[in-house]
Amino acid sequence: MRDYRSEAAKARDEAESKIAIFTNFSNEDFVGYYDGKPHYFKAGQSKHIQEFRARHFARALANKIL
Repeated sequence: MRDYRSEAAKARDEAESKIAIFTNFSNEDFVGYYDGKPHYFKAGQSKHIQEFRARHFARALANKIL
């Protein structure tokens, strides 16, 4: 069966299906926001989430620490 989706749609679907582990490596609880919704991570907590969200939260956590 042929897949008629655009390359952009295929890439988006592939990106959304990848899972990563986000770790709050700080000594403080961290609240990251994605799509206007808060996501809570306790100090030292690791969580399996979508890769693009993990990158987003990692950038926000690094900016908070710096």
